[in-house]
Amino acid sequence: MELLASLTSVGIAGVAVFYAWKSAKAADRAVDQANKVRLDELYETTGLVLSQDPRFLYDIYGLDRSIPEREAQNIAYLGMVIDGMHRYYGHAYDRNFRAMVEKMKVERTFLNVLLSKSENRRRWNTLRMLYYGESAREFVVAVDELATFEAMRTPAS
Repeated sequence: MELLASLTSVGIAGVAVFYAWKSAKAADRAVDQANKVRLDELYETTGLVLSQDPRFLYDIYGLDRSIPEREAQNIAYLGMVIDGMHRYYGHAYDRNFRAMVEKMKVERTFLNVLLSKSENRRRWNTLRMLYYGESAREFVVAVDELATFEAMRTPAS
């Protein structure tokens, strides 16, 4: 009888440990999500600041000072829009940017319209180097492919 009681206690303790572990994992996910939200908010704030005062692109990001301030402002604004698209399409396509670009080759989106302008394709090349580097590689490759597609479709813009 004592053995049965001991085994029952061990079983109950095991279940309690399992639920404590599951709760800890859920708490970690909640913290990760909260940190991601804060990072997204930081990106948004940074984009707004850069579009209002593009001098930070020169001082902080290293934008070539031969680029006029008005063009720097255009680059900053396009960066803010593309960052938003990165988050939106990352969620909408479950980070499958290959599927995103394939669909956009068939069904035009706002991103297609932006990239159909040669000036914006040039700005994208600058943004890619300033903002992304090697991060968000799949998104960068997808936007590069879409920019090339749009350049072939609308060469004179």
